[in-house]
Amino acid sequence: MIKSMTGFGTHTIINDEFDIKVDIKSVNNRYLDVQIKGPKSLLFLDDDLKKIITSSTKRGKVDVFIDIKSKGNYDMNLEIDYILLDLYKNNLNNLIEYLEIDKNFQIFDLLSYDKDILNSKRIDLSENELFVASCIECVTKASSNFLEMKLQEGYNIEHDLNIKLEELSIIIKEIELVAKDVVNANVNSLKERISEILTQEDVKLDEDRLINEIVFYTDKLSIDEEIVRLKSHIDLFKKILADEISSGKKLDFLIQEMNRETNTIGSKSASIDITNFIIEMKSIIEKMREQVQNIE
Repeated sequence: MIKSMTGFGTHTIINDEFDIKVDIKSVNNRYLDVQIKGPKSLLFLDDDLKKIITSSTKRGKVDVFIDIKSKGNYDMNLEIDYILLDLYKNNLNNLIEYLEIDKNFQIFDLLSYDKDILNSKRIDLSENELFVASCIECVTKASSNFLEMKLQEGYNIEHDLNIKLEELSIIIKEIELVAKDVVNANVNSLKERISEILTQEDVKLDEDRLINEIVFYTDKLSIDEEIVRLKSHIDLFKKILADEISSGKKLDFLIQEMNRETNTIGSKSASIDITNFIIEMKSIIEKMREQVQNIE
């Protein structure tokens, strides 16, 4: 089953304490590179969240964006120094008189004098079970949507590649028909040339060597081996496309081999018809290469 390396998935969880939104997107990359981009308070979950992504993705640069909107101080807590506050309480009148403070003194005024009374402290979110579960659930569901899009794009790529493979197969059949006529024409031309030489006086030829040279010449013109290998590459290409495990690297290698065989056929043939077929094949193979570059 083919999976595209590019994809996007999103999911949002809303509750009374906070909203969590996760966006996952990926682009082509030779290897797998997963980056979690969110608040620093989520660092303790980094490895767990990456495992969710890597369980279904093997190649590509994947960015996971996590946005958290608080509906309260879900990650903060207040610590009150009650001992210090009692001291102020018991000596409040003396303090007001000594400091010459207005008797309409408010608690907020007291806090501004001594910030040690009330301290804010960041909560360890790893102990917040609702928060941890919500983050994991949100990333998991976004990852599922992300995978669904990759599979859909992969299906489209697979369909397009199969069409192009059929186009190549049709052209190869045309080349086979033309190649037989080309080889026969070249052999006949060679025979005529030899006959002309033999009619000349004082010409002596080693018949065994002549036969060997003719065989060598015809083998040099033959593209049978290249055709056989091309057909084999196409069959293997189709098999890999149908496999359950996506393998962009294998397909990329086959594209290189198909291109090599096509170039060899082009270099062996002086036929204009075959040259035109080769140009068409190279164009199709290049389009296939561009598609394969996007396969995981």
